[in-house]
Amino acid sequence: MAAAGTAAGPAGPEPMPSYAQLVQRGWGSALAAARGCADCGWGLARRGLAEHAHLAPPELLLLALCALGWTALRSAATSRLFRPLAKRCRLQPRDAAKMPESAWKFLFYLGAWSYSTYLLFGTDYPFFHDPPSVFYDWKTGMAVPRDIAVAYLLQGSFYGHSIYATLYLDAWRKDSVVMLIHHVVTLVLIISSYAFRYHKVGILVLFLHDISDVQLEFTKLNVYFKSRGGSHHRLHALAADLGCLSFSLSWFWFRLYWFPLKVLYATSYCSLRSVPDIPFYFFFNALLLLLTLMNLYWFLYIVAFAAKVLTGQVRELKDVREYDTAEALSPKPSKAEIAATPPETLTWPRSLQGPRSRPQPAGPGAQQTLSTRPAAACDEDATAVPASGPPRPSSPTGHAAALVTPGPRPRAPGPRRRPTPGSRVSRRAPGSPQVPARTPRHVAPVPPPGPPGGQGGPSEDAPGGYPAAVPRGGAGGRRKHRAPRPGPRRGRPAPGARLSCGTVP
Repeated sequence: MAAAGTAAGPAGPEPMPSYAQLVQRGWGSALAAARGCADCGWGLARRGLAEHAHLAPPELLLLALCALGWTALRSAATSRLFRPLAKRCRLQPRDAAKMPESAWKFLFYLGAWSYSTYLLFGTDYPFFHDPPSVFYDWKTGMAVPRDIAVAYLLQGSFYGHSIYATLYLDAWRKDSVVMLIHHVVTLVLIISSYAFRYHKVGILVLFLHDISDVQLEFTKLNVYFKSRGGSHHRLHALAADLGCLSFSLSWFWFRLYWFPLKVLYATSYCSLRSVPDIPFYFFFNALLLLLTLMNLYWFLYIVAFAAKVLTGQVRELKDVREYDTAEALSPKPSKAEIAATPPETLTWPRSLQGPRSRPQPAGPGAQQTLSTRPAAACDEDATAVPASGPPRPSSPTGHAAALVTPGPRPRAPGPRRRPTPGSRVSRRAPGSPQVPARTPRHVAPVPPPGPPGGQGGPSEDAPGGYPAAVPRGGAGGRRKHRAPRPGPRRGRPAPGARLSCGTVP
């Protein structure tokens, strides 16, 4: 495949097209290139790699070593700079856990974008003002300027580190999968554009993308610091609001306006004019188009957040990509959150705690006692209304017992006795006054078997000659056995009968 670049371009910079011209000219050039490609396939791809790709193994090794260096540098900066700073500023636990990530990304993107700005506006490179010029002097295996090679080494190694950081270091968010795809696509674009000597358009792509990351991390840092020390800081709140506004505007202007009209127009249309048989035309344009779609996907988050602010659903700035406590995919806290949270305030989510255990004793002599509340007196003239089903069981005294003092339950002196069926189980502490047993209204004694004449009499099946009271739900219910009542028995009350809440004599 022959590839020859034109020696010079037009006399002046070509004006930036509109969206309609981009779609019309870019789509037309792509269709014409597809029709004119007679031997497109894996064979052409292998020949293109052999003829036009220039990437030495030492360069790949240096890229991998720099990626490991970024990981080690981030670990050292997090443990020795960012976490002590968060502790000194007394940030909230969750903000202190996320602050190192934002601080690390802010420092890198600020330095990378500043260097890209210097290359585009502080040197003689005309790539920004005349994007089609990136292909005017293109040749196979052409030398890469040293300043651009340094930018490629720093950016490529950082995105290699970012793939590992997204999986194991950063907080998992709703767009983490898309972010991982973005890092992979960006790394492939950086390596392949360097190998095929498309480094000029690569610098323009990095410049148009890094500015939004700088403003995003700057805004997040001010959100974390505006509540430091337990008080509200207006300066950080104002900086966060201004940063959010500038981030939204710059995202649209740099990534959705300049990027397609400068980069995609140059790679899809102007590249074929300068180099008719440019290698890997469809491959690079497909990756750049995928990058544009991801930029549009993230812009929807910005629009959703703006809509919530305008409708009053959100009153303060927050990252809408992060999971709330109720909707988190994994309730287990991350390693960064565990490391930044003091041990005395570290609590696990309810779903990981298991059954609720009793509190620990307050002291060595603490004992477990039960406190009872007197049941509310009921009106003796209350009329019993027949229910359609068995009522809900209640506690023996008509209320729930409350645990006042935690601790182990003391053992009563003397031999241990197992309660007999029908006897009342008492959990009162030794020496506490005995609470008289009260019979709930829905519990009625079972009449004992009597002689054929219908006369009731004592039964030998239960202690004292009378059977134990059984709840309406049956003997297999969840209620405990009740102690036998002294005095004459009473049968089941008829519907409409009046009941007494007092103790049966």
